[in-house]
Amino acid sequence: MPNREVTKEDLDALRRIAAAWARVGAYLSTAPGVGPVDLEGLIIATARVAPDDERLFVVAASWLAAHHSFVNGRRLAVLAATLADEEGSAEASAVLGALLSWADELSGNAAEALRAATACCRPVRPARPLFRVVRALPSVAAQVRRDSLPRFAAWGLWHDGDAAKPEAVRPVAWIVAHAPELRIRALVSSETAASN
Repeated sequence: MPNREVTKEDLDALRRIAAAWARVGAYLSTAPGVGPVDLEGLIIATARVAPDDERLFVVAASWLAAHHSFVNGRRLAVLAATLADEEGSAEASAVLGALLSWADELSGNAAEALRAATACCRPVRPARPLFRVVRALPSVAAQVRRDSLPRFAAWGLWHDGDAAKPEAVRPVAWIVAHAPELRIRALVSSETAASN
């Protein structure tokens, strides 16, 4: 599978997405965004760009493991199904599946809000390294293929990393103080608080 160049637009998208995660309590090397965050949209956007940023993928999975109760599972499932059916988004659907299933696993399989969306995701074929930087290095890609963890290989993605970053996730009190758009979700179920 050919490796594509990361464009200025890709880098801008990565910065915006990292800033949104920082706003909702993820420690990333960027200033928090200033506008409200559409959490389910952010998760989908993360799946699209995560192959360009391993730390973003790991921190997002760690955040979702800790704070899955903020997620509107029904809305995320609708967005995940749309992504799976969107032409040219096969890899993003697989990345989303890997992200959500790993977050559920990290939560001790308590992230029920993520499961319906995970079920909408599809593995990608042919299988490939999860991160584009690995794709550019054939010897590293061969090693990652050999050592790939089943949780990622099930999605057609090769990755051998197993380290979450729970220390890169702020507590609920910080989130509700700095992301007022999520306050209502802290008080009531996100299933009823978020609009569809």
